[in-house]
Amino acid sequence: MNVRTLFEKRSAQADLEHFGLPPEEVLIKAVLEGHYAKGNCTKNHPPYYRALVPQSEATRALGELTLSFGWNRIDESMQALVVSPDGTKAIIVASGNEFTGFDGAQLPSTKSPKGPKTVHKVLQNVAMCGDLFMDLLPDIENIPGERRETWLLLFNPKGGVMRAELSRPGSIKKGKVDGWQQRIILTETPLGEGVDLSKTPDYAPLDDIEITEK
Repeated sequence: MNVRTLFEKRSAQADLEHFGLPPEEVLIKAVLEGHYAKGNCTKNHPPYYRALVPQSEATRALGELTLSFGWNRIDESMQALVVSPDGTKAIIVASGNEFTGFDGAQLPSTKSPKGPKTVHKVLQNVAMCGDLFMDLLPDIENIPGERRETWLLLFNPKGGVMRAELSRPGSIKKGKVDGWQQRIILTETPLGEGVDLSKTPDYAPLDDIEITEK
């Protein structure tokens, strides 16, 4: 697959604007909120809850921070999405593997396998790029959002930094999204006490384990 990592040509913010996606600062703040929310858990929280916090809180934050831009948080068949004002784009938050946020020969993948709803969304992306593989989507006319492209907000905190990217998936193997039509790599952000999450952008209002779709 011919993957385009757009930040080589322009800044991440310019690429996000080009595709009509939320600002970089909003995306970074969302994944940081998810990361630090896990740090607020104690030994009294169930282990499964601690594992779900980063993705869940990042999704919540993304929905809140993009609200003033007209984006909406919806649940589609129990899958959490943040959808653009015109309904043509959706973002799903997911933890990524150790190659997330790097521009190298090794492409990132989701950290854990995804279910049939994510598989279908990846196939929708492929179908929207041409007629190839359209035979894999026999019931596409009956499924909501068939003309909506899906992007994944991947994040991976490691080595004292948060690495993240907003990328459009184009292939999935054994449940893991491992191929990309477009990648927009976000600015690497240091983790630690010096990061101030109380500052909301001027233009915005106020994983160890993931749930596998059934």
